[in-house]
Amino acid sequence: MVDRLKVLYFLEDRAQEQFMLSLVERIASEVGIPGQVLLSTVMSSRGGSTVLEEFGKFARDRRKAGVAGAAMIVVAVDGDCQGHAEKASQLLKKVKHTDPFRDILVFAIPDPHIERWYLVDQVALKKAAGLKHGIAPPPYKCQRAYYKKLLRDALREQDISSYDGSEFGAEIARDISDLHAAGEQDPSFAKFVEEVKRVLRRAYRGAVPDR
Repeated sequence: MVDRLKVLYFLEDRAQEQFMLSLVERIASEVGIPGQVLLSTVMSSRGGSTVLEEFGKFARDRRKAGVAGAAMIVVAVDGDCQGHAEKASQLLKKVKHTDPFRDILVFAIPDPHIERWYLVDQVALKKAAGLKHGIAPPPYKCQRAYYKKLLRDALREQDISSYDGSEFGAEIARDISDLHAAGEQDPSFAKFVEEVKRVLRRAYRGAVPDR
């Protein structure tokens, strides 16, 4: 019997929550880890300009209280056109080199926003949302709410009732057929997938009892 693998999430909003938990389960399946092994706990921030300060508080709280045996901590923060490297650097400044949880941190930094990750697999998107036609976004566009508007407008044009498309996030992530191909559409997505695989493989090996 394998112990449950505890995964903590620090997320900005509902659109991230709907997508991220399902995506991590999808990635886990790639490395032979059953989804039911994962035990998820979500801790949300208010996002926006305060997200770095809130992550700093999250890190301080974890420093004092511990991480309750967590195997991985997923920190999802929109890139906001700053890019993965810059945003990751800002987040790491809130973490001490001596923090015991530093090596289980995995940053999800969709740039500019999470809705871009909703579009990396058009087949999964169409299946989840019931779209007749896919969405053809440009390779990258730095504009406030651009991808959110692209998704919302496509749903409305095809007469699909939705507030912002986030309710389809879990199913989209679960149905991504080829993680590598999806990563070719977005380098930040590819980096997240590889980091999750690395941390979960290590944790899973440690959780499997000796025979």
